[in-house]
Amino acid sequence: MYQYVDVHHYTAAMETLTAILPLAGVVIGAVATYLVTTATERSRWQRAQDVRWDERRLTAYIAFGEASKRIYSVAFRIAAHHGFHNRGDPLTPEDGLPLLSAAIADRAVSWEALLLLGGSGALESAREWHRVLRVPVSYVRGEATDPQAWQAAERAVDLARDAFYMAARDDLGVPDFTVSAHLR
Repeated sequence: MYQYVDVHHYTAAMETLTAILPLAGVVIGAVATYLVTTATERSRWQRAQDVRWDERRLTAYIAFGEASKRIYSVAFRIAAHHGFHNRGDPLTPEDGLPLLSAAIADRAVSWEALLLLGGSGALESAREWHRVLRVPVSYVRGEATDPQAWQAAERAVDLARDAFYMAARDDLGVPDFTVSAHLR
C-alpha cells in the first residue's frame, strides 16, 4: 500500500534545485540587464544622432536665410537709389552690385547644404523664395523698370520668406508662431 520513497534521492534533487535556482536567477537578471542597457544605449545614441542632424539642418536653414535676406537687402537699397521706393538707405549700383554678387554666391553655397539636409517642405519654399528674389535683382540690374511691379515683388519676397521660415520651423519641430509684419 505504501510506496517506498527514496529520501536520499529526494534530498539530492532538492539540493540540486536549490543550487540551480539562484544561478538561473543570476543568468536571467544578467540577460535582462544586458537587454535593458542595450535598448537604453541605442535610444540614447539615436537621440544624439537626431540632435546632431537637427543642429546641422538648423545651420543650413540659417545660412540660406541669411544669404537670401542679404540679396534682398542689397537689392532693396539699390532700388532706393533708382527711385523705386523711398525707404531705407540708398546704395549706388557701383557699391551695391559687388555686394549683391557676393550674396548670390553665398546663397549658392548654402543651397547645397540645404539640398542635402532640408526637408521637402522647406526645400519647396526655399525654391520659391529663390524664384521671387529674381525680380528685385532684375530691377537693380536694369532689366525691369515698372514701379508698380516693384511693390508686388516686395510683397512676394516677404510672403516667400515667411513660407520658408514656417516650413523650416515645422521641419525642426519648432512651435509655430506668426511674426508681426512690423518686425520683419
